Amino acid sequence: GSTNIKYICEVASDSARSTLGLEAMARTLSPELADIAYRELNEPLDTQHRDQIVQSLLGILHSKGLASASWLSQDPTGYALMYLRWAKFDVQKALKRMENTHKWMQDPDIKGAEDMEMQDFDEIYHTGMIRILGRRSYDGAEIEMLRPEGLSKLKDPRILLKFSAFMLKLSLKSPHIQVCGLVVLESFQHFSWTEALLINGRYHSIMRRNMWYMSNAAPFRLKNILICHQPKFLSFLMAIMKPFMSAKMRQRVQIFGHDHQRLHENFIDGSDLPALFGGSNPDCGEAWWAEQRGGSLPPPLVTSESVTSAASSSLSAQLSKLELPADAAPPAYDTLTPVASLADRGSGRTSNAAAAALAAVAAEAAVASAAAALSQEQQQGEGAPAGASVAGAEAAAEGEPVSEGSGHAPERTQAPSTGGTESPDGSVRIEAAGTGAASSDKPAGAAQQVASQAEAVAASN
Repeated sequence: GSTNIKYICEVASDSARSTLGLEAMARTLSPELADIAYRELNEPLDTQHRDQIVQSLLGILHSKGLASASWLSQDPTGYALMYLRWAKFDVQKALKRMENTHKWMQDPDIKGAEDMEMQDFDEIYHTGMIRILGRRSYDGAEIEMLRPEGLSKLKDPRILLKFSAFMLKLSLKSPHIQVCGLVVLESFQHFSWTEALLINGRYHSIMRRNMWYMSNAAPFRLKNILICHQPKFLSFLMAIMKPFMSAKMRQRVQIFGHDHQRLHENFIDGSDLPALFGGSNPDCGEAWWAEQRGGSLPPPLVTSESVTSAASSSLSAQLSKLELPADAAPPAYDTLTPVASLADRGSGRTSNAAAAALAAVAAEAAVASAAAALSQEQQQGEGAPAGASVAGAEAAAEGEPVSEGSGHAPERTQAPSTGGTESPDGSVRIEAAGTGAASSDKPAGAAQQVASQAEAVAASN
């Protein structure tokens, strides 16, 4: 009968840990896993016999020049053992699988993924598309949770190929995935026709290559594909995916709809599943992700919306310090859009500090523009050209020099952020040109300088 190994201890002894290192811990199995590996994978209980088989595979790899491949050279013994477990210790089958993996890793969209770090995949985390729960199915398999609607949020879908290659390296540390395999748990809740068309269009090549990898190169067994909340057009999706799935893989697809109880009874305990699948566990893979990143989750994603929101709040606080006449028209300014574009370019890699800097840039530039517009309105009463307020605001927003008599704001305009006259109540009074107050020749010059600094911070993160 099957053994429920849900709570098996998978940590090697302290002596094995110090001798083998973290990457090699999966070579030392707990007694329960060793028994399963012996019964189901033909793994010898005698470690010396097992190591002889590993060495014979390594000898063939060396003779073929594969052992020096960048992805394999990081831990050739660990990889050889992992592929032998998949092949039930058939050396030729393991060799063929490794050759397929090497072929797949030469794809220009994948090559070099073995040198990436978990932080390089923060974008995938933010989409919620792929999560490893860090808990087990009833037969001990790792659980990978998928939410395909996250596809449309990816800037470059090729990151999925690199993530698959990166997971290959992480599998060296996981005895459960090597011995008990992988269960894919998929929810199509909120999945729309838009994502379906993306799979059939833009992402078709990505899905094809990932499916080929799972069927022909991955060194762990795909135990089940468990689909919940499937849309009415599931048959359309299956028609797209069927050519990429082996007959064996198609047989492992189970469809549950909203019948979470059947899922809990037959595959995964409800206490190990999040609410999305009718479970009670509050963790949706965040703990596993934080562990792989060294203890911390990815920082909040910086987007144009988040920067604009932060900038608007800062802007309101700054503008409240302007001493505007009661009958003055609202100052003309538009600086948030270019700053939001800067945020989009740094999205997925911009730190919180850079986000704060970007928000400050937007607020400072907007206030500088407002100051220029207000000063120009005051000048219009003294014969300034019509329309100068708008032109001056646009010039300030872009950080351009402004000059008198050109339809732009006057040169001697002082932005509050660069030193206006502070009233006793803390407000800032904007001095009009010609009133004797020292002022800046470029009202948005300081904002432009901060913008350059913020862009440098964003690029470095």
